[in-house]
Amino acid sequence: MPCPFIGSYGRALAASILAKYENPEVRFDEVNILVNPLSDAQMTVLAGVEIGDVLTVTKTFSTGSPLSVTKDVVVEGIQHVVTPVRHDIRLRLGQITVLQPFVLDTSALNDVVYALY
Repeated sequence: MPCPFIGSYGRALAASILAKYENPEVRFDEVNILVNPLSDAQMTVLAGVEIGDVLTVTKTFSTGSPLSVTKDVVVEGIQHVVTPVRHDIRLRLGQITVLQPFVLDTSALNDVVYALY
C-alpha cells in the first residue's frame, strides 16, 4: 500500500527546487584572450591580472533580451596556450557574491557612511 505522505513531500520538494532555480542565472566560467593583436598597453593590463583579482565581464548578444549581461567574477586560474602562430590566455572564472559590510557599533539606518551600501 503506497504511503499517502510521499505525494505531499514530493510536491514540497518540487516546489522548493522550482523556487530556487526558476530564474536562470548567467555564469561566466572562462574567458579566452588572443594576445597576438593586443597593443602594448593592453598587454600590460593583461599581464597584471592575478589569481584572486575581481574582474567585470560583459557578454553582448546580437539578438534577444537582454542584449548584454555584466557580472563581477573572480579569477581562479590562468593558463597560457602558446603555439608557433598564436598565444592565448585562458582565465578560469568563479562567481562571487558581494555582501554588505557588517560593522560593530553602527546601524545602517543612522550611519552616514555605511547607509550608502
